[in-house]
Amino acid sequence: MTHRRTNTQPTITRREAIIGAVSCAVFIADPASSASVLAAPDNAALLEEIQRFTGGTEVVMDERVTLELPDSAENGHIVPLRLVVKSPMTDEDHVSEVLLLAEANPKPRIAALEFTPECGRCAFQTRVRLAESQRVFALARMNNGSVYGASKGVKVTISGCAG
Repeated sequence: MTHRRTNTQPTITRREAIIGAVSCAVFIADPASSASVLAAPDNAALLEEIQRFTGGTEVVMDERVTLELPDSAENGHIVPLRLVVKSPMTDEDHVSEVLLLAEANPKPRIAALEFTPECGRCAFQTRVRLAESQRVFALARMNNGSVYGASKGVKVTISGCAG
């Protein structure tokens, strides 16, 4: 059975979503500002999620992790997000987990995904809710235990977490 895509918006098939859900890991702020973001006292829940994910391993911010979000979102209920982690996805070198966090949401964890070499690549796209203007973080843990990350600030006009 073949499905025809009728819109021009980027979409993923159910199969791609399932493959994506079985694969990737990412995180944190710009290298220059990561310490100040992590040290902020109002980020206790964010820090807890990061510590749980990294186990104390230093997060390296580099081009391996690409986190795409709009600079501004009129509606925080449906903010498009795309994540790609550059990896050969072989048994010897692959992304094993990805964590997406939103620092100002009531609960910072957006998604946690697992990847295997069978996935072929570490890529994911979805729409997320953002409570207000904030930074979104992506952390990627590799099979060797190293953690890479990226972050992106998003200006939100209408809250996506309001009642």
